[in-house]
Amino acid sequence: MDHQLTVLGESGLRFFGKMSAANAHEIKNALAVINENAGLLEDLAGMAEKGLPLDPLRLKRLAATIKKQVARADHIAKSSNRFSHSVDHCHEAADLDQALALVTDMSTRFATLRDVHLKMEYSKAAIILPVRPFMLLHLLWLCLHATIQACGAGQVLTVSANRTGGITEIRYGPLPQLNQSFLSALGASDEIAVLLRALDSTLNIDPDMSALRLTFKKKTMDFYE
Repeated sequence: MDHQLTVLGESGLRFFGKMSAANAHEIKNALAVINENAGLLEDLAGMAEKGLPLDPLRLKRLAATIKKQVARADHIAKSSNRFSHSVDHCHEAADLDQALALVTDMSTRFATLRDVHLKMEYSKAAIILPVRPFMLLHLLWLCLHATIQACGAGQVLTVSANRTGGITEIRYGPLPQLNQSFLSALGASDEIAVLLRALDSTLNIDPDMSALRLTFKKKTMDFYE
């Protein structure tokens, strides 16, 4: 148990730091675009002071760009806030769709750098898992991070969730280059192994080896208790 707690603590801190830094970087990028367009507005104002005509269409385009970046920064800030508060609700159940949406959203930049396009398919009905939200986010991110790396350039990676009876399954695919060694490498990771045990979940590959499947059977939150 001490080893498991150490793994969870160290890995959890790395995950929290990496996501916080990524969100801050994205907000900084949005602010840089806003600052650049503010400079263009100053140049146009200076031209107008000299009696040169203003182009209304250009002003509208600049205003639209600024509004878009403000909305982008606001969205990132809200995602960052939800992520930060996930550690506050350790004894609350987790909404799986919300958790998947948050992790997918925070992984967009990493996916874009690899020219991978993320797509999320929501479940038909809300899926509530009796697991600690932060630990769920951590495991979902590790699986998504691994599957993004397994994708080829230009590929669309779809993440979907469904529940049949008491079994909840998340599917990451298609992954045409998936093989058993990929699954073995994931299972060999201490942090994934401990999280799988803590959340009473398993990792498998589709029979046709086209997708990674994360399955939850957990009934109660009994880890640490």
